[in-house]
Amino acid sequence: TIADMTICILLLLLTFLIVVYKYVSSNYQYWQKRGVPHLPVSLLFGNMGESLTGSKSLGQICAEIYNAFPNHTYVGFYKSRTPGIVVRDYELIKDILIKDFKKFHDNDFYIDEKVDLIMGKNVFTLRGEQWKQTKSQLSRCFTSKKLKTMFPLMDEVGKAMITYLNNRQENNQLDGFDAKELASAFAVDLIASCTFGVAGHSFDSKKGELKKMVGEMFPQSTIIALKHVIFFVLPSLSSFIEVRVFPEKLTRYVRNMVTKTIRYRELNSIVYGDFLDIIREPIKDSRPFTEDDLTAHAGGFFGDGVETTSIATSYILYELAVHTDVQETLRQQIDDILSKHENKFDYDNILELEYLDNVLQETLRLHPPFPYMAKICTETIQWPSPLGLGKGPNVTLTKNMPIFIPVYGIQRDQKFYSDPNQFRPERFSTENKGINRPFLSFGSGPRRCLGERLGHIQVKIAIAYIVANFKITLNKKTILPLKIDPKYFLMAPKGGIHVNIVKRDEIK
Repeated sequence: TIADMTICILLLLLTFLIVVYKYVSSNYQYWQKRGVPHLPVSLLFGNMGESLTGSKSLGQICAEIYNAFPNHTYVGFYKSRTPGIVVRDYELIKDILIKDFKKFHDNDFYIDEKVDLIMGKNVFTLRGEQWKQTKSQLSRCFTSKKLKTMFPLMDEVGKAMITYLNNRQENNQLDGFDAKELASAFAVDLIASCTFGVAGHSFDSKKGELKKMVGEMFPQSTIIALKHVIFFVLPSLSSFIEVRVFPEKLTRYVRNMVTKTIRYRELNSIVYGDFLDIIREPIKDSRPFTEDDLTAHAGGFFGDGVETTSIATSYILYELAVHTDVQETLRQQIDDILSKHENKFDYDNILELEYLDNVLQETLRLHPPFPYMAKICTETIQWPSPLGLGKGPNVTLTKNMPIFIPVYGIQRDQKFYSDPNQFRPERFSTENKGINRPFLSFGSGPRRCLGERLGHIQVKIAIAYIVANFKITLNKKTILPLKIDPKYFLMAPKGGIHVNIVKRDEIK
């Protein structure tokens, strides 16, 4: 009868749903069976559901997990259905990044180079021997000697920025200025000059096409933000649905610039000494980079050197606007340096700005652009109980298990920093450098950020030029207190940071 058929269909449907539920939820007993605590999970998404809905960023989720279990050295979490570990103990973190690096040498990010050439060949996502070889070849770009050679190129961008700000000042256009937009324009032009020896024209709205293309890499819409979260949370799915980080248009632009620049320099026997020249220099016992490699690494300089440094620069401008005493102390040191060097910056005197180093490091402690590190266990190992050695059974970490290090959480832990939410640059003064406490904004160990030196000098040039010429105050457009944008995989402020920039000779 129809009634019998209906009952059969309903029973089959119910059975199917039960089977699906059992399959989806089967892994969620993994940590409980092993005596490892974890926060409650959501079906299918584990502990990452809020990142996929855009209600919390991955950095916030990692920090919450970190803060929820103060008496454990590590705790469990679920990346979708996959069990993973969030590490809380700083000594254990140092083991992962340095002492036991061979057991954790890969980052938990992957993208197929056939889908996204630039991100797929990026030293950040490469694994194993391919990462090791590429790192060795790229590290030549960031020596002190190479950066000093390129300093005049960077300095010209700093001067162009001040010219741009002076012009806007004359037109009364510096109230409510978007700090990150300014920092992004500076970063794009600096990377364009140091990579290809060309002007990026980011301070010219009619010619700033490169800045627009680079900006398309980062969330401008909910769909783009969701794609980035999928890339970080579900990398296997990102390959299946072909998620790109670098837009195809930008990849074509970079490839064209690489081809044209190399051809022009070879025809005219020109050596410019920029990144493109450096990575083309042959290395003994290493294969030369192909055109795809050169395109990927040239593009990678934009991906790695624009957004993170722009976020850091905007946060520094915020902290200086809020803490006027810090701004004045920094300005005095900059004035002293300039008075001794004919009112000019150079590579050496930029490095002499110790207080600016302190400001930069304290800003990165509070606002690390990359608020967590994601590693994978590259071999099956045993760890002591999360309660401590001898306080429970050992726990097995299986090969390919995700390992998260909550940078944002640990750098705001009062166990390591007194009044951890307060901005105090003196924490990083020479007198305090011997204190053993976590600072992981650039990572640590063999996979420490390759471009750290470049990032430091890039931010220092931008801030030094601005503070030397202008006073910064906070504009009311800035939403206070600052909140993290939950739809962004980096730690950017929701609503942005808006500042007023006033020429020093106009300050009453």
